[in-house]
Amino acid sequence: MQPLACDNLDLYALEFSELRQAGACTPLSSSSLNSVETMAFTGHVGGKEFTNTLAIQYKEDQCGLTVVLDCDEDATDNPVISVAERIDPSIPCQYKVSFSSKKACPSFSTNAMWIFLEDYNWLWGIFFVVGGIFLCLLGRKAFVAAIFIITAFATAFLIMLAFYSLFLRDTTAQWVGWVVLCCAAIIGIIVGVLMTRLQRIGAALLAGWGGFMLGLLINETFLYKTQSEVLFWCLGIGVAVVCGLLTFVIYNHVIILTTSFMGAYLFWRGVSLYAGGFPNEFDLIEEVSSGASPHVNPWFYGYLVAIIFTCVGGAIVQYKQLAKMDEEEKHPYNKLR
Repeated sequence: MQPLACDNLDLYALEFSELRQAGACTPLSSSSLNSVETMAFTGHVGGKEFTNTLAIQYKEDQCGLTVVLDCDEDATDNPVISVAERIDPSIPCQYKVSFSSKKACPSFSTNAMWIFLEDYNWLWGIFFVVGGIFLCLLGRKAFVAAIFIITAFATAFLIMLAFYSLFLRDTTAQWVGWVVLCCAAIIGIIVGVLMTRLQRIGAALLAGWGGFMLGLLINETFLYKTQSEVLFWCLGIGVAVVCGLLTFVIYNHVIILTTSFMGAYLFWRGVSLYAGGFPNEFDLIEEVSSGASPHVNPWFYGYLVAIIFTCVGGAIVQYKQLAKMDEEEKHPYNKLR
């Protein structure tokens, strides 16, 4: 790329050299944000080795600049920028530098589990959409199957979350993640089968998980603004306990309402894995508890309205199914051994 006059250039990144003609600059980006993106950098910069480190990449034609964000908790207020190095010796206008500063440190970290699962969103989306339709429309009629699905899913999810929170990191090999997922799924299936034999407990756990998901949605709608991680967990667990206990009092209503809600939630959550716009609930609370200013995509509120309407529709369908059942079938736990 030919050098241009530096005066009045509207660029995010450029190269200036006193060895060239006075005022000459080489564009390393354009004036559009499309020329700037984030990336995971692995390599050597400024005498330091980096692995999967967040970097900002500027690009313009064959030229570019990669800025590796080097977190240094002990750094002074002034950042240290390394000497520019060429990425490829054969290309004279591609450079890399490291930016070392406290400000390069993350305000919060995404749980490594989400990083692992995100690579297979297309697969989880299928499960969520299909499972969501089933629960929303047939949660009470096929409540034994619903108990199995929810308790197996909840068990596997909690095992994965515990392992990735306590032992595994974002640098963990993919095969380790799959081993943990398979083991968690096997344990989840065993628990799910057991709960179909202990239907009183299984129904309470099913409703409890629905209550926990309702707590997540309430937090994501407006309570995240309180920036309280304690409130996040207290709300989710509190609603879960209330819903679980209510199954022993108003069984049919709780099962219908919680399964229709869970089904609607899972369906639209699955759709969002393809369409985007639905923030991760656990990342959101990590973000606000770290003191960062969270941003909820406006499309989330569109999903919220869709979840409400789908839940109401599913509940209506299930109540019509309930009305057609005989009295013995309507009675809670009528098939208990």
